Amino acid sequence: VAAFVRTSLPAQGSTLRELDLSWNRNLGAQTFDALTHLLSGGVLHRLEVLGISGVLMPEHCWEPLITALQTSRLKTFSAAETALGCRRQQPAFDALAKLVGECKLTSLDISGNYLRHGGCQALATALGQTSTLSSLDVSHAFGDALASPQPRRPRVSTEEPCCAAVMILCEGLMQNKTLRTLSLAGCGLDVAADFVLGQALSRHPALQWLDVTSNPHGVGGLANLLRASGAASSLVRKIDIAGLRSSGVVPSPSVGFRWSKPTGTYELDLRHPYDRAVLRALLCWPTSGRKATECFSEATPSSLNIEEMAKPDDRGVLQVPSEGLMRFKFTDATDASSVDQNEPLAKLHSLYLHGRTVLGLTRACSLVATLQSCNTDDQRQLCLEAVAEALLLKAGHVALLVRAVPRALGSFALQTLLPAVGSLRADTPLGVAGVRNKIASQRRKEEARLRGCTASLVFLNMRNPTGHYDLDLSNPCDRDCARRLQLLADFEAEMQAAQKL
Repeated sequence: VAAFVRTSLPAQGSTLRELDLSWNRNLGAQTFDALTHLLSGGVLHRLEVLGISGVLMPEHCWEPLITALQTSRLKTFSAAETALGCRRQQPAFDALAKLVGECKLTSLDISGNYLRHGGCQALATALGQTSTLSSLDVSHAFGDALASPQPRRPRVSTEEPCCAAVMILCEGLMQNKTLRTLSLAGCGLDVAADFVLGQALSRHPALQWLDVTSNPHGVGGLANLLRASGAASSLVRKIDIAGLRSSGVVPSPSVGFRWSKPTGTYELDLRHPYDRAVLRALLCWPTSGRKATECFSEATPSSLNIEEMAKPDDRGVLQVPSEGLMRFKFTDATDASSVDQNEPLAKLHSLYLHGRTVLGLTRACSLVATLQSCNTDDQRQLCLEAVAEALLLKAGHVALLVRAVPRALGSFALQTLLPAVGSLRADTPLGVAGVRNKIASQRRKEEARLRGCTASLVFLNMRNPTGHYDLDLSNPCDRDCARRLQLLADFEAEMQAAQKL
């Protein structure tokens, strides 16, 4: 093969635009040295597509080859499952980052390789520099030491943040404006990583297709993504969540963030991408006639200027510090003390729905496509629960989503999604009749059962909730009814405290 590259390719150099050597196990160091020599000599200056996927490339060949590719017209580079970054990160990924950031590369596939903190940091920087990259695939590239052989002299850097490397790449996505397709399948995305990815997704001006299959999102993680993709400004057409599963043994984030009520005391380690994302979310938190910075108090150390952090850069990203510890108290401006005393219960209803994304018609079509990417009923149930947690729905949305699931899940979908309807009343034109064709069998009995299961929520009067309740907390509608009553009790306690009663 090396002889073929040295002797035959030069004759085709003036016309050769695509070279695919993928899955050729006979390639070795001599072949890549010959290819590097031709590229650096300008013989293959018209090359636009190069594929070497499935080839176990010697480590010392990476940096010279990628450096030589910078002199060509390369637009598509496929290097999946090539042991990139197996032993060392920086030499190869620094060169790859330069190829992405400074050249005309439009598509990059490095799935199935070994991305760690150093490689992710280099790629994250390159994502902010590129003006052409539209497709990136890093699926199954975060196995780290589980699948890679250990280097002879392992070094543990104390400067590396104690976090999943994929979070660094997700945070770098905030600086990017060109990607249209992103594949993060099998990257270990949990609730914390999804929080960072969702924050990048909410402000990305071009991303349309997101592949996050085979990840332990859980309900909370998927809710973070749906909350971002459901915004009216989002361009995402579909989030592929096939293989969705609960987070299982994945630990919860060290810093909790409640979308419904973020008031609390925060202790953030700004070396961690998730903690920085929490700080950005609070700095952008919607307030009622107040600056978000006015919601911060008792901030330490005093050297950190919150006003400066709230100023976005030329790309619209808040530049929070990446080093140090920060402690502060955040008070949501929509707490009980800020409620209009003339309509307290009306304001209470808006507080209950606080932190949800209002779903429009266009984004509803994208949501249906996301739901239909699920393969099993368990995955669909997790997706429906995430929808109910993240989005503010209308009755028509519920009917649309119920029609998108198999018949056996019709009643579960209805009970799960009803609590997310913003203006739910007894006469809401949702009607069990609208989902009759989704009930599996014994239609009349099933409809009667559904009316009984949803009655506590549909007939709940938050303006006069006094009465006796018999709730089954395994029922999503009854559970939401109890949650609203608990919120009312907490709300009245805050009102009394504000009035010093």
